Amino acid sequence: MAKETKKDPSLAKGNQQTFKEVDLRADEVVALLAEKGELFRRKIEPIRGVRDPETDEEVQTIVNGIVESTQTAKPGEHKIITGSKGEEFVFTVGKYADLYVDDSQGNVTPRERRILAMQNPYGTNVRIEAPWSTPEDPQFQDGTAEAMFTFGLDEAGELTSDRYLIGDREMLLNNYEPLAPPETVEQPK
Repeated sequence: MAKETKKDPSLAKGNQQTFKEVDLRADEVVALLAEKGELFRRKIEPIRGVRDPETDEEVQTIVNGIVESTQTAKPGEHKIITGSKGEEFVFTVGKYADLYVDDSQGNVTPRERRILAMQNPYGTNVRIEAPWSTPEDPQFQDGTAEAMFTFGLDEAGELTSDRYLIGDREMLLNNYEPLAPPETVEQPK
C-alpha cells in the first residue's frame, strides 16, 4: 500500500521532499513484482571496502542526493561496507557474515545470492520500512523515482523478508547480473 507522507528534510542537500510511503509486503506491490520483476544474481567480485567502527558512528547512506538511510554502527556489533559508488552501508556482524566472505588475502566478496528487483513503479520519491527496523527503533529507507525495489529470494526461490531499496538500476547492475529476461520471470509464490 502506498500513501503520501509529509515533507522530509533528510536530503543530503537540505531540500525538503515529499515521499510516498510504500509497504514492500503489500499485495499490490507483490503483484507489481510478479508483473515487472527481474531475476538477478549477485556478482562475486571483491567490494571496495569494509571496516569495523572504533566508536559509535552515525553512517548516512547517500544515493542520488537523498539520504537513503542513517544508522548507528557500534563496535563489535556492526561492519561498515563501502559500495560501488563510495556509499557506505551498515550491517550487523551476523548479516555481514551471511552476505560476505573474507579470504586470507584480505579480499571481501559477496556470497551467492538471488533477488527479484523492479524499478520504483510510482514515479516519485518513496520511503519504505528498512529491513533492519525494529518496533523499538523504527528505521526507514528513502529512494528516488529511479530506485530499485529489491526482494531477497531463498534457495527454493521463495520471497524472503529481506526487502529494501537500491539507489538506481546502475547501482543494481554494479552488484548484480540479470539471470533471465523479464518476460521469463514467474510470479513469486
